[in-house]
Amino acid sequence: MLNERFSKFVKRGEAEVTVYEDGDIEKGKVEIWDGESTEVPEIKEFNWNIYNGAQLKFLADFVNNGNKLTEEQKVQIAEEGYQESDIVLNENTTVNLMNNIDLGARQENGELTSGVQWKPIGKTLDNCLKANFEGNNYTIKGVYVNEETDYSGIFGVSATVKNLTVKDGYIEGSGYTGGIIGMVNSGDVENCHNKNTTVILKDNNWVVGGVVGALNSGVNAIKCSNTGKVSANESSGDANYCGGVIGYAVETTLVKECYNEGEIAGGAGCIGEIVGGCYDSIENCYNTGKVIGKIERIGGIVGNMGDSNGSYVCSNCYNTGDIIGGKGIGGIAGVIINTTIDNCKNSGKVESESEGAGGIIGIIGYPSTGNAMNNIKNCTNEGTIGVSGKGKNIGGIIGFIEIRNNNSGTIENNYNKGKVIGKTSIGGIVGESANTFTITKCYSKGKVEGENQIGAVIGKILNENNINNISSLYYLNTIGVKGIDGKDYEGKTIGVEDDINSYEEFIGWIENK
Repeated sequence: MLNERFSKFVKRGEAEVTVYEDGDIEKGKVEIWDGESTEVPEIKEFNWNIYNGAQLKFLADFVNNGNKLTEEQKVQIAEEGYQESDIVLNENTTVNLMNNIDLGARQENGELTSGVQWKPIGKTLDNCLKANFEGNNYTIKGVYVNEETDYSGIFGVSATVKNLTVKDGYIEGSGYTGGIIGMVNSGDVENCHNKNTTVILKDNNWVVGGVVGALNSGVNAIKCSNTGKVSANESSGDANYCGGVIGYAVETTLVKECYNEGEIAGGAGCIGEIVGGCYDSIENCYNTGKVIGKIERIGGIVGNMGDSNGSYVCSNCYNTGDIIGGKGIGGIAGVIINTTIDNCKNSGKVESESEGAGGIIGIIGYPSTGNAMNNIKNCTNEGTIGVSGKGKNIGGIIGFIEIRNNNSGTIENNYNKGKVIGKTSIGGIVGESANTFTITKCYSKGKVEGENQIGAVIGKILNENNINNISSLYYLNTIGVKGIDGKDYEGKTIGVEDDINSYEEFIGWIENK
């Protein structure tokens, strides 16, 4: 372990700053934690004020001891003039971060270069941080966590955390690992950011996120972001939930106004640049980072969204990053069930050599039991979808609509200008449609290439009786292939000369048809 601390305190006149080797400058003198020392925080009206790493360590020790003082802490608080009854943490307590903190670790290109190990605050569901943590827009720099048990991050399990940034750290853990929090058990996560902290889920585990591993029921994540690398089970290929911001969001949760710029890599499924697996709502989020997954359910916003038990919404989101993976990958979502995708846009490249890749959705309705209602509307794709000569069920908007009699919904007002390429069942709007979906008011101008079952709007429909549910599907007539599997259906698939250059232009145009 290196002792070099990579910083210098500079004072000129009234100005005091800490200058880091990488060029970062922090106001005032940043104290770097030595890896061992503890210090009593300032206690005012039962709220805690934390100014340095030693005081943060006091908090961690107290929480991890079951919200009880250790014998050493009893001596410390007596020396500071506090009573034991002053030291309380509950849902009515606020822990305030009052300064930037440096915990001393460093990483470079995703590899740990130095650091003392940090023990997460709250390592079990019982011994968790029950108080509200207010970061006051300060930064915790240089955290290093390496845990073999669940719940890893600066916090293992916590209640509300707000206005906090973690920077230039390295976190490696088992299940429920996050750049800031392993699991948020209650409350909310707001304005929390991971800047260049590497977050790694060890093999044979599940749930990791750049900011939070998992949100429990009723928790909201708002205005959070990640720019660090997040990876999960890259060598083992085991199932997992891996998200750039949130790994796993259960029922009655909301993810809103979040963004990711970091690279996300996973060995298996449910990988999303914002959320790995979501079972409620995602709104106004965007991604610019690259995501690579080896197997299935991979998306620019969410990997897997919804199930057979509810109704879910992803709206007003966009992706510009490249998405690379196997089965069920999409510019917005990999796989959806009982989900509405509304007003979303992809301009990133989506590559699958397997099956089920789409500019917006990879696969609808897989896997599913019971009734499923899915709606994709007002969406745009501008990215190239598929791999030349490889893969099946590739579409400019949706790759594959699953073969299930109870899988229904509407695909409406969608626009594609991206190139769609593959081998079999390749379509400008839908690669393959197998169910009784209503597909209407869509337009594609993207070039479509494949070996068989190619369509300017739909590559293949398994049951031609479903043609009755199709209407007002338009394509630019210079594409060189007709509407569905090389042929048109009167009044349903129509080649036009109108070269529509944007979604906004398309909406005005389709209203006059």
